[in-house]
Amino acid sequence: MFQSGLTPQEVYEDLWATLNAGHPWRGEFLNRKKDGTLYWEEARIAPLTDKAGNGIGFVAVKTDITEHKQLITDLTHEKERAEEADRLKSIFLANMSHELRTPMNIILGFTELMREGDDVDGMREMAELVHNGSMRLMDTLNLILELSRMESGAVSVGHDCFMPASVLEQVLGPYAVKAAEKGLQFAFHIPPDERHFASDEFLVREMLHNLVDNAIKFTDRGSVTVDLQWRSDPGFDGCEIRVTDTGIGISAEQKTLIFEPFRQASEGYTRKFDGAGLGLSLCRKYCELLGGWLEVQSTPGAGSMFTVFLPSLSTDASSSTGRGSSMAV
Repeated sequence: MFQSGLTPQEVYEDLWATLNAGHPWRGEFLNRKKDGTLYWEEARIAPLTDKAGNGIGFVAVKTDITEHKQLITDLTHEKERAEEADRLKSIFLANMSHELRTPMNIILGFTELMREGDDVDGMREMAELVHNGSMRLMDTLNLILELSRMESGAVSVGHDCFMPASVLEQVLGPYAVKAAEKGLQFAFHIPPDERHFASDEFLVREMLHNLVDNAIKFTDRGSVTVDLQWRSDPGFDGCEIRVTDTGIGISAEQKTLIFEPFRQASEGYTRKFDGAGLGLSLCRKYCELLGGWLEVQSTPGAGSMFTVFLPSLSTDASSSTGRGSSMAV
């Protein structure tokens, strides 16, 4: 009479089939108390036999697991709600990609025309301010959308065959001007045994952009240096890229914080440096996606060195062209 009618009949059929075969049974019931309250209980039931092996009864140990079941239900609902919120966030950001980029491109286009036109009543200076602010907004938008793509699993790894040294030269060339504007020495070094490398060229370029841009941003005097070298160690065969600066440095407490999205070593309204705090977070995610890792060594006030370790996704296309170079500005 304490059955709730909510436990499936198959449970009882399995119970008796197991016990009649002489085996112990374990399962759960949704039963009803004398006051009509429903509760869950876990039951362990075993058959009892006499010396001759004949069944003479059963022994059962039961435990009320109502709170445990409710906890599991609550956690499941919360997990589903979190997953749905994350899905909606990704959909929202994907839609915003078009809705925000389109008007921003219009603004950038017109400010370009204004900068190149006649300087009427200081129009060029105003256009420059609008253009720089729009570019900053566009960079922030691109980083947020890229982080959303990473978190939603929408980023797939390409298997391109390219020369890292050539990519290094293409990516770092424009930064020489930016470094010169701050009075910094800027150099990058390429080993003589240039090789083909199999990885995702776009992600490698994005990592270099973020790391070098950060190095120049957080360095007021001294130098920024980028080094590429090949590694062939037990358990690792690929390239190592080091970005070294003589900037503000990072304390031991901040070394883990800087890889969290939207976090920076300097935070709050009084922070000195601009940025959304997404570059290093994306760099680490890119490295992990490519099967590598990112390390940082730094001393506050003396500078930082970020080292990217990237394994080659395939060694079939590797070759040597015998060209090396070193460029400095």
